Parts: sequence; structure tokens; C-alpha cells
Amino acid sequence: MKVNKFHNHQPKLTRPTDSFVVDLRVNSIFKPEVRQVILNKKKDEASAKKNFKRLFTKSPKIQAKKSKFNFLPSFAVSDKSFVDKNSTIVPTKFFSLFKKRDSLIFYKKSLTKRLRFNFKRHLNNSEFHHFVKTSAIRIKKIKRKASNKQGLNREEKKDHQAEYLLVWYRSVFAFVAALIFIILPFKILAYFKVLDFQNLKDRIIVQSYSAFDNLASASSDATKLDLAGAEANFEQAAANFSSAQKDLSQVDDWLLAFASFSKDPKIKLAASGKKFLAAGAAASSFGQHLSAAGDVMLGDNQEKSWGKLIDSFVEHGSLALDSVRLLKQQLDDIPEDSLPEEYRAQFNSFRQQTDLTVSALSTLLSSAKEIKNFLGVSHDKRYLLVFQNNSEMRGSGGFFGSYALVDIRDGQIKKMEVPSGGSYDTEAGMRSYIKAPKALQLVSPRWYFWDANWWPDWPTSAQALMWFYEKSDGPTVDGVISFTPDVLASLLEITGPIDLQADYGMTIDANNFWELIQTTVEKDNLIKTHPELMVNVPDSPENQPKKIIGDLMGIIVEKIPEVLSTENLPSLLLALESNLSAKNILLYFTDPDLENKISRYHLDGKMQDTKYDYLMVAHTNIAGQKTDRKMAEKIKHSIEIMADGSVIDNLTIYRTHTGLKNEILSGVRNVDWLRVYVPYGSLLLSADGFSQPDESYFEEPESDWIDYPLLAQTENRARTDIDSGTKIYTEVNKTVFANWVMTDPGETSVVHLRYRLPFKLNKSEVNNNDWLIGLDSILNKNTKERLPFSLLVQKQPGANGAQIELDLKMPLSWQPVWLYPKASTWQKQLPLNSDIIQAVLIEK
Repeated sequence: MKVNKFHNHQPKLTRPTDSFVVDLRVNSIFKPEVRQVILNKKKDEASAKKNFKRLFTKSPKIQAKKSKFNFLPSFAVSDKSFVDKNSTIVPTKFFSLFKKRDSLIFYKKSLTKRLRFNFKRHLNNSEFHHFVKTSAIRIKKIKRKASNKQGLNREEKKDHQAEYLLVWYRSVFAFVAALIFIILPFKILAYFKVLDFQNLKDRIIVQSYSAFDNLASASSDATKLDLAGAEANFEQAAANFSSAQKDLSQVDDWLLAFASFSKDPKIKLAASGKKFLAAGAAASSFGQHLSAAGDVMLGDNQEKSWGKLIDSFVEHGSLALDSVRLLKQQLDDIPEDSLPEEYRAQFNSFRQQTDLTVSALSTLLSSAKEIKNFLGVSHDKRYLLVFQNNSEMRGSGGFFGSYALVDIRDGQIKKMEVPSGGSYDTEAGMRSYIKAPKALQLVSPRWYFWDANWWPDWPTSAQALMWFYEKSDGPTVDGVISFTPDVLASLLEITGPIDLQADYGMTIDANNFWELIQTTVEKDNLIKTHPELMVNVPDSPENQPKKIIGDLMGIIVEKIPEVLSTENLPSLLLALESNLSAKNILLYFTDPDLENKISRYHLDGKMQDTKYDYLMVAHTNIAGQKTDRKMAEKIKHSIEIMADGSVIDNLTIYRTHTGLKNEILSGVRNVDWLRVYVPYGSLLLSADGFSQPDESYFEEPESDWIDYPLLAQTENRARTDIDSGTKIYTEVNKTVFANWVMTDPGETSVVHLRYRLPFKLNKSEVNNNDWLIGLDSILNKNTKERLPFSLLVQKQPGANGAQIELDLKMPLSWQPVWLYPKASTWQKQLPLNSDIIQAVLIEK
């Protein structure tokens, strides 16, 4: 029978799809008095079940699912209302339990009275919360027993049924939370409309656009060092951002956060308005402090000492650095996609300039202590200034016939001594007999101060100059500063013409500098070789032609602060930068802090250590007069990587003499002691193209003369290649190939060198700690073998820029997968105006 089937059917735990059934537990939910009434009436349970059966038959949907119900006490809510035979109305809307908190009438035919329960009261009931807390543990236990097919007792069956109540509450809470987050963005948009968002966003966009224009103008002004204009534009930008902030203050931050998810670019821009304001405020502060720092250095501060000027600059500069760091942080927080498309390029450019400003200003301020030390703020400094004429090349830049001894106190030149006879005046004080290098014995067997700049490694040459100067009865100095005629020529473009009519009968400017200086300095020699050209050259005071260099240098140093302004400061900075990178200005200091600082920024003229390939081509003009200005040089450097990983370099050097025969000072043979510096341990395979002066021109020193310590350990231990006569020795952790090259006017000399590098490109010889290998192992999981390789080409100090052509050849199965510089190729030709580095990652 259906009744028996319905009555005996075991309850299933599948919730009906068309109704909610909530099991109100007798032992857990009802209050004590209610629980007692129900327990006392259990004998009427069978009668109650019959009444519920008749009640359920009224609903077709429940009739279809009736076999799934066999529990008491309970109440049911279906999609439609139904009425039992006693016309007792049962509520049907389930969600009305939450919205209206209606009281529920639990109908039970067998009970003596109706029971009323307020749903909200049960939600706050402590027994209910205790039930929710303990149900999960009990249900897990019941499920475990059920899965093991163990029998459940009566209480456990009730707990099994109560699982639905716990799941139901959790589902409702999750649903409500999700509903809030779905609806909330729409409420935000409605909220914006209440605030007249259309008018608000129009004002914000106009103000933001104007602020961006001000920031771009400020950036341009700062680049031109128009600090006042930059400050004004920064302040105007801040004003526009402040106006926008005033409007945005009507909108809460949490609303702007949601607005940032909008696809409308105007809404996204408005959402970042407060970030723009913060950036504008930081930019304004940076502009003000930077302007103040600039005024310290460029304003009328003649009464102040350099020490106070630097301290004041550091004070304002530190505030500017804090502001620009904050500006960088604020700009990084602004999403690029929140900006209009037409402003993104400007914004990115401004952000990049901000990054560079942070780095540059931080470096400058960190160097303030060393700058004060250099300028003699804490105590007096004495420097040796040498004028290296790169028309007659020597190892570190050129032959110097003129020098000066400078005393500095608090940034002011207190005394400058310029010997009338130039560097030759030190001969009388030189009491030691030092053996000259073998190549230099072509002109003199004895080594003097004016030839001490023998090495292309400037620290080595500077230390030798100081050593020879002291041996020549000169005082101890705190450092050596070298410069070439190129430096004076570039400074003359800033200072304008220098009037030397009173002493030398001439006015010198950037155009006639070279000609007038050389004819004046070399007047004694030119009278013998070109007397017709010396007729109109005025005599120098006291017949001291070499003194003109020191006098000119002193006038330029005094005049630069007078003419320095915001208009010509960029030109001065560019001139200094180009001459430093070309090594026309070289610095060496005995103070370790100063020397470490300039070494850190590669301003020390030092030959660098490298892990892979290296090249420096150094020329030394011996008895070739001023011909190096007429020498055009081209270098071809080709690298061959063999299948076994060995590396062979092929070097070809072309030297063309562009002068005319018998031309004044340059129409003679260029006699060059060529030194090629390569990685330590390289093996010379072949060499040709050299031409050596006759041995009869060399003069041997006396046997009891002294060897210069460094020369005795390096060049004097050289071995000679039998086939080419090339000298091979070690110096500054490099292998040196040295030989003679002589080139007459109008001719070209070609030198070939072929040598094997002291390492192989294979995994066993490549250091696993190489940073390039480490980076590649992180970014690439490729199992193929990858090997790094690099080449550093260093320019000889003071040398005129040669043209260099680079080439790299490797087996067909080897391929470059990464190159430095980025997006470049190894095969290229470029000017050697400064040091060059090339790097590649090769995949075998």
C-alpha cells in the first residue's frame, strides 16, 4: 500500500527542488517547556503522521516527492499556499522569513495547542548557536559511520538530518555576501549621479590636463636649467591638482577605488585625481628646493666661502632629493592606463626623468664631502697640473712641456706657480740617474720628469710623475690633474676671447687657439726650420714661450665663475662630460676617499680588469714632432670562436699620415712606439707590418744608473718574437705586444696581429657564478648550453678618436641569443671616442 510505503520509507538526504524543508530539532531548538510538551505527546505520533499525509496530498509537487518525507516535527513551505481540511493556513513565501520576520505557525494535528515561534529570536538563541558550533563535528562522525555501513542510533539520525540546517545557513550567508558585492558597484554609479558626476568629472579633467601641461613645461625648464620657470610651472601644477582635490573631496576614497575599475577613461582619470595631487605637491616642493639649491651656486654669492656654499647647496639639495623621491613614489602609484592616450608618452617621459634626477642628485649630494675635500675646504690642497699635448702622443695623453703648481684653499686658487721654462726647469733639480725605457732611449738614455707619463694607465703614470717631481727637488702634492688642448679649446667657447695683448701681443679664442699656442711654444725650434713663418710672431715676455700655457690656464680658471650663468651652464657641463669620457681630463688623488670616488665613476683613467676579451691600442710618439694631429687611424677587430671553444683575435691597424711633407710641425715622419694591450696570457700567433728605427739612433744608459721599480718588473723583462721583433711582456695585468710603426706624410701603415686568448668558451671553463649565466638560468629553462662572452675596448687617454670595426665569427651551430647593447649587432663600425663594451650570450 502507498500508505505503508510512505510510512516505512527511510528518509533520504536530498532536498526537494520545489520547496525548503527545515528540520526543527526537538532536542536542540525548542525551548524546554515546548520540548517537554512534545515528548509527552509522542504517543500521538502515528495519528499526526496520518494528518500530514492527507495535508501533503493537496500539493501536486509534494505528492510527487512524498516518498522522501518521513520526519516529525517539521513545517513545509511550498511555492503555492495550501489549506488542510481544518482550513489552517500555512505560510508559503520562504524569503518573507527574512524580509518581514513573520511569525510562523507550526501546525501539528496531534498537539493540544498551536506553537508560535519568532524566527529572529531563534537566531539569537544561545542554544541555537551552540547547536551550529557542535553540529559539524557530530555530522562528520555520523558520515564516517554511514560510510562504514554502521548503524546509526536515533540521536545520530537526527544529527544526520540536521546537516541540512547547517548547510542551509552557510549557503544563505554566502549568497547575501555575494549579492552585496554585485550590487555595490551599481550603487556607486548611482551615488556619483547624485553628486552631479558629469559636472564633477568635467572639472577634474580640465584641471588634470592643465596640470599635465604645467608638469611638461616644468620638465623642459629644468632641462634648460631655467629653475625659476620650472618652479613657477611646478607651483601652477600643484594649484591645478589642489583645485581638483577640492572637488574630489566630495567623494569618499572607497568610492574612487571602485571607480578605478571602470572602463570609462574619464572615470579612471578622476579616480586617480588624489594621486595626481600628491605627485603635484611633491613636484612643486622639488622645484622650489631645487631652485633654491641652484640659486646658491649660480646666484650672487661672492662674499661666501665655497665651504658654506656647498653646505647650503647640500641643505636645499637634500630637501629636493626627499621631494623627488616622494614624487617618484607617487608617479609609480599612478596606473598608466588611467591617463588619456595622448598624455601617456609625456607622463612616461616625465617619470623617466624623475628616475634619472633621483640617481643624479643622490650621487651629487653623496659626493659633497669629497668635493669639499678636493676644494681645500677642510685644509689646504696642492695639486700638480700638467698640460699634455696630444699632438705628440705619450702613454697617458701627450708630451707635456708645461705644468703648474696650484695651491687651493676653500675653493679659491691662492697661488699658481708656472715655471717659465716649463717642465724642462726640473732638469736642474734631478740628481738621480734613472734609466729610460728602451724605446725612449731613441731620444735620451736618461729619464726625466717630462717623460714620466709613459703608461696609458693614468694612476700608474700619475704616481710616476709625482715620484719624478719629488726626485727633481719638487714638493709633495695631493694629486695630479691632467688636461689636453681640447679642454682649453672647449672652455674658450664658453669664456669667449682671452686678451693676451699686453704680454704676448695676441688675442686667443677657440678658433685660433691651436695655431697660436703651438707657434708660440715651439718658436725656438721653428725659427731654425721655418724662419719665414716666425717673422710676425711676437716675442714672449722674458723669452719664456712655454709660460703662455700656464698664463692662459690661470685666466680661464678666473674667468669661468664670472661668465657662468644659467644660459651657458649646460654648455660647460657638456664640455666637461665629453672631455671626461674622452679622457682629455684625468684625475688622480692621494686621498683614498677621493680616489675611490672618481674610480667608482670611471674618471680615474684606469685600465679595467675584464673576464673575457680586452683591447687597448696605445701610441707613443718619439721624435715625431706634432704629427699625431695629422694621423687618421682605423682599427679592425675580428673574433673567431672555434668549434672547440678556443678564441682567436685578428687585429688590423691602419695609420694614415694626412700631413704634407715639410708642413710646419707636422710634415715629418710619425715615429710611433705601438703597444697593444690584450687579455693576460694571450699567445701571439703572428705579427707583421712593423718598421723599426735604426739601432744607431739609440743611446744606451750607463750600467750603474737606477732602474725605475715598475719598469724593472715589466718592460725590462720582455721577450722578443723572433719573426716580427715584437716585444711581449706583462703590465697592469695585461699582456702587451709592442713594436715600432713609422709612417711618412701621405702614406698608410698597416699592422696585423693574430693571437689566441687564454681561455676557451665551454662549460668547464666558464665560471658558474657569472651573472649573465645566472640570469639566463632563471629566465630560461632551455637545456641547450649557453655561454657568455664580452669585449671591452678602452680608448687611450687623450687620443684622437679612431674608427673601430668589430666582427664576431662562430661555428654555424652556435647562435647569439642575447646582445649588449640592446637591439645591436656585433658587426658594426663606430668611433672610439670613449670606452666601448660589447657582450653576447651564445647558444651552442
